[in-house]
Amino acid sequence: MKNIYLFLILLIFVVDRFSSTKVTNNVEVNVTANDDNEKVIKKEIPTQQKQQQLLEPIVVGKHGLNDTLYWGTYKPHTYFSMKTRSTQPINTGLLWSTPNVNNRYERFVYKCNQGSDGIENYEWTKHDGKLFGIQNIHDKTGNLNITTSFIKHPGPKGGDWSVRISGRSDSFFDSPIVSLVYYIQDESIQKSTKDIGLNIKGLQSGGGSVQQKKGLEGDVQVTGTHPEIGEYTLYFSDVPESAHPKGTFLKTQPSTSKWHYYGISKFDQDNWDPLPQIFDKVTNTHLQTSFNEWAKLRSQPSKSQPIPPFLPTLPNKFSNNTNLVAIQRLLKVPFDIEISFVSHDYHVLKDGEVLTEERLEKTVKEMTGSYFSSTLDKYQSQFNQTFFDRFFATTSQQDVHKQISRKILYKESYRMSMSSLSNIMGGIGFWHGSGQIKTDAKQLVAKKGPMVSLFSATPSRPAFPRGFLWDEGFHQLVISSFDVSLTVECLSYWLNLMDENGWIPREQILGREAMSMVPKEFQVQSSEIANPPALILAVNKLVDIVESAQQQHLYGSTSKEVELIQEFLKDAYPRLEKLYKFYWKTQDSVVKNMFRWRGRVVNHTLSSGLDDYPRCYPNQSEIHIDLTSWVAFYAGSMARISQTLGKDHSRYQLEKQTIVSLIEKYLWDDETSLYQDIVYRGDSEPPRFFRTHGYINYFPLILGLIPEDSPRLSLLIETLKDTQGIWSRFGILSLSKKDPYYGTGENYWKGPIWFNINYLFTHSMYKKYIQSGPLKENIYDVYTTLRQNLLVNVLKNYKETGFLWEQYDPEDGVGRRNHPFNGWTSLIVLVISEHY
Repeated sequence: MKNIYLFLILLIFVVDRFSSTKVTNNVEVNVTANDDNEKVIKKEIPTQQKQQQLLEPIVVGKHGLNDTLYWGTYKPHTYFSMKTRSTQPINTGLLWSTPNVNNRYERFVYKCNQGSDGIENYEWTKHDGKLFGIQNIHDKTGNLNITTSFIKHPGPKGGDWSVRISGRSDSFFDSPIVSLVYYIQDESIQKSTKDIGLNIKGLQSGGGSVQQKKGLEGDVQVTGTHPEIGEYTLYFSDVPESAHPKGTFLKTQPSTSKWHYYGISKFDQDNWDPLPQIFDKVTNTHLQTSFNEWAKLRSQPSKSQPIPPFLPTLPNKFSNNTNLVAIQRLLKVPFDIEISFVSHDYHVLKDGEVLTEERLEKTVKEMTGSYFSSTLDKYQSQFNQTFFDRFFATTSQQDVHKQISRKILYKESYRMSMSSLSNIMGGIGFWHGSGQIKTDAKQLVAKKGPMVSLFSATPSRPAFPRGFLWDEGFHQLVISSFDVSLTVECLSYWLNLMDENGWIPREQILGREAMSMVPKEFQVQSSEIANPPALILAVNKLVDIVESAQQQHLYGSTSKEVELIQEFLKDAYPRLEKLYKFYWKTQDSVVKNMFRWRGRVVNHTLSSGLDDYPRCYPNQSEIHIDLTSWVAFYAGSMARISQTLGKDHSRYQLEKQTIVSLIEKYLWDDETSLYQDIVYRGDSEPPRFFRTHGYINYFPLILGLIPEDSPRLSLLIETLKDTQGIWSRFGILSLSKKDPYYGTGENYWKGPIWFNINYLFTHSMYKKYIQSGPLKENIYDVYTTLRQNLLVNVLKNYKETGFLWEQYDPEDGVGRRNHPFNGWTSLIVLVISEHY
């Protein structure tokens, strides 16, 4: 009875929320023709044979990219890792603690967090996505500043790389002793291969000699063999005596001037997390004696003698069939420690000689010390120049607005822009595994999806360190502006995820490690639920590059990019077509050529990307303005792509025109001067608007569907500029302050400022509405003010916190929710540089 009562109240509220305004008296449902000026396209229903026909996958890693991208920082949820782009990856990574600072011996840091672990800030100051990266980490709790730098020497069999980990402290009186652990885990090693595993060179059988079990001296080499790259060595260069901890230590304290090690053989399904494996029962037993001594001293403190710190060390044990090796060093700041990975077969192929011990040491010497510094400087110089050329080089002395804005914002915004780009590069990851999928709404239990791989950027390293479909379209707008080949590679992987019906899961949760970071209610993906086709934004950007190069007759590196893009468009075209058809087959509405999101529940439309944005009570009679606009935009994009490839584009152009005409005819609301969702239940009652004022009402504008001379354009712009509505000095709000839903409930998309949609506003204005039309001067003023508001607010938050944020508060502009959020908020670099 209680449920019925609640339902009736909700129903009354929903009906009251609808406008009684009639849209039209002759809306045709499931028809094939309207009036003479409006053609309706029949949707092609593929035959069962066509539906089940699998497309050839797009070949990835072409033109040497497999070698260049084989290694990378592909575990973005960790503070620092190097991982192979492989279905049987080699993972390496950093863990650290400062056990003498406030006796936080149990605090080992390795997974990215949002401050709860004591890390106040971390960011890639430079990262090119391919050859190098420099990251600063401020461990406030540990009084420690860490810089992680890496350089790669890519080539066949994975090539080589080196890492330099530097530690400094701001505190003179509480200088930390750093317990630094670096591990390597080879997932190609199987439990069945009992005689094969990782080894430490020179380590005697049984886990080491009596002397070795006290610690290792000099350089340390961890060796292994991988089916893709052959023999390899992870080489730890010895540290100078100046970095050895000094002071008074426990009588039972293991050496503070030697390397400590632990070789582990663990093959269960949860062996992806290194911390519990390294600090397991064996390690805890090893530490017990020192801990007991330390605990006894603390229980009987002496006024004349300070209590020495408890400094946990690894147990210096080594198992047979080891698949994970951890190497530890206790260090005094300042320190620099260098670790190198050498692929033996790479050097055999390159030099034609077996890599002897002498040649191995020479190779490492040429990757470390001053050689590391000079190579890093060279890569930085190349990055700096490319960054400037791509984003900030002046293209026209006559562009007064651009020149003035650069002079004002240049010094402060340049660093933020470089950080934005670098952090989206540093957020690229690689995953291999299967997700949980439902292929039918009636299916009670999800099934395991196919094993797939994904190479993708991520929205947020601590919060969302995995691939999200509509986010990725925005990510690649930034990445393609710097490196087209990375965008082509990421888009190819995404399109290869498509099933036989054209569906791509909106959230990629591949493997148990990724699954462990996702709440259970979000783990299952349904093949009936779509997501905005934002990938097509990135594809459009690629087409822009081709058209611009052809118009300007550009050659050199640009011509190579054009060739790469054209090759990709040709390879991707069948999949782009199939994805386009997916929306027609699965997201259609009761009115032909208009569309409705599936998978809606009360208060949430996760499929739309605008999760809790207000909608009517879920029903099959809805028509959604945002989705209908997306499909029209996709149709226009397919027309452009077809034309670029010399294919017939008339069908797509006609479909776009038809959808746009339906939007204008049925979804424009004269009372609010906005486009709105409607509900149409047939002839028994007139279609009704579900009125809101927020992001969805402007999708025909932000996707460039409205003609420059449309009389409705000026009305939209006036509603946009309302300071009591969605306009603010921090950016455009997701929902108007006048809307009764503003700031209510979850308040995710009910007012907060989101940068991706603000970018679409600036993009459409800059690319279309300030270029021509009777309103271009008026819209130019709106554009420049909006752009300035966004820059000032995002920059202010960045300067105060060091982060880009998921969203910004509509009342005071303060960054809110997840951070760092170097996904689509990194679009700030395009708005600053006007590199749309």
